[in-house]
Amino acid sequence: MSSLGLRWALTVVFAALGGYCLLRCALPASWHDGQRWSGRVSDGTHVAMSAAMVAMLWALTDGDRWGIQMAVFGAATAWYLVRAVAGRRSRHDRIALVHQGVAMGAMFWMFFAVSGLLDTSEPAMPGMNMPDAAHSATGRAVTLGLAGYLALAALWWLWAGVRLAPLSAGRLAVPRPANSVLPAPVRVLAAAAAPGLAEAPAPAGGGANRSVPRVFGPVGQAGCQMLMAAAMCLALLTPM
Repeated sequence: MSSLGLRWALTVVFAALGGYCLLRCALPASWHDGQRWSGRVSDGTHVAMSAAMVAMLWALTDGDRWGIQMAVFGAATAWYLVRAVAGRRSRHDRIALVHQGVAMGAMFWMFFAVSGLLDTSEPAMPGMNMPDAAHSATGRAVTLGLAGYLALAALWWLWAGVRLAPLSAGRLAVPRPANSVLPAPVRVLAAAAAPGLAEAPAPAGGGANRSVPRVFGPVGQAGCQMLMAAAMCLALLTPM
């Protein structure tokens, strides 16, 4: 990356996001809003994404010679997209899962572009140092399309976090059942920021509210998604 300052800034962001998701992996199962294992797998994929981006920023990997990273992020992309179309989910949960799938697809593309599987003599494009796939007309379109999507997604997650902020103060009390308490616009944002939150069933016996630390609630998750999308967009568009 041409700017050492930007490289360090993105490194700090990705390291912080990876640490955040790693901490979420250790949360009690009851804090994953009924998702438990799937919530931990999702956090695990984001830990892998953050680690891969730090390695890519500092050229700690020699492309993807054996296709391991492509296999990991390709599988993650498929996992999110299959979950988005399978099972009984709300439209908002499906949108959130598709977003995750696209983000993982962007990681797959980055490694595919430096894998050497495609060869072209066309001039390089501004952006990540992708000497093969990204230099073709199609490659440039894919890279710019992903960067544009991630920029819009970052703005959307920022808006979602701002709109969800009034829900929490210190610790976020999650009403059960939430559908009967939260206003409709807030349920939409909550479902996207934390799939399962707005539609989680009430506990057996009519349990009352439970508290989740604010940083791990919908606002914190929206902030995590916003920073991840913005940082990936910058990494795609900035020359390495």
